[in-house]
Amino acid sequence: MKIKFDFKELDKKLESLSGNVPLDELLNSNFIRKYTQFQTAQEFADTSSFDFSNIESINSNDLDKFVSAHTKFSSWQEMLNHAGAEWIQNQF
Repeated sequence: MKIKFDFKELDKKLESLSGNVPLDELLNSNFIRKYTQFQTAQEFADTSSFDFSNIESINSNDLDKFVSAHTKFSSWQEMLNHAGAEWIQNQF
């Protein structure tokens, strides 16, 4: 049995993945429900009291502590990495 693989289509998909993905798309409701104590990203953000509209202003140690306490991840970066990997999988 031969498996056909469309490299042109894969190339188009990969090309479309370059760039930044909005945070609300990465941390969608399905992801939040699956990996956190919350139902939505808004609930996650509201409970944290961090200003996610200005992510650079957030103390990374405080954010890591919040993520560790309320999610299945030990850090914000680990959470983002996992969300990014899932987002990429869902694009195919």
